[in-house]
Amino acid sequence: MPHPIAAGEYLQRQLVDQTGRVLALARRAGVQRAVVLGSYFATWHRMRPDLDLASKHSDVQARLDQAEVAIDTGAGRVVGGMDVSVLEIPFVFGTVPGRVPMRKEWLFGRIAAVPMAMHPCQSSSAVTALQVGQAAAGALEAGIVRMGRPAGLSRAAPTPGRCSRSSRPARRRTPRPTAARSALR
Repeated sequence: MPHPIAAGEYLQRQLVDQTGRVLALARRAGVQRAVVLGSYFATWHRMRPDLDLASKHSDVQARLDQAEVAIDTGAGRVVGGMDVSVLEIPFVFGTVPGRVPMRKEWLFGRIAAVPMAMHPCQSSSAVTALQVGQAAAGALEAGIVRMGRPAGLSRAAPTPGRCSRSSRPARRRTPRPTAARSALR
């Protein structure tokens, strides 16, 4: 039976060390551009240093280290290396053929049962798997990604400690009959 290890050590091995190893091999093989999918919690850490997320969450520290190792390992094509873009993405929603989504039962079943849209205080962002793929393809084509706000966040988005009061129930509209709909009846 394997010996259990601390989460921080595990994440360092699986995220940081493996990213450095794979990118070093890719660089030696002549790969010119690479994209690493990181976590937007690393961006939150940079945006809100007062929260000190990295010292409280080993996954945030590992993602920060992963981005640093990735960029350092790539070293940039200008000096004979490869360009590495790190996309710090939020939660990804999508499906894998033949598998039931992890959050389907406990999240979507509850949402579908409520006749209004809710925007909880201190909410988060989400993107689709397709959007992540498009962003990664764009980063590979461009070769450069500026570090900034995570995808899906705007300056007006609620951040930890600030809450939006504009959340209201969505009005359900009954579709009006149109000529096309009337013809189907």
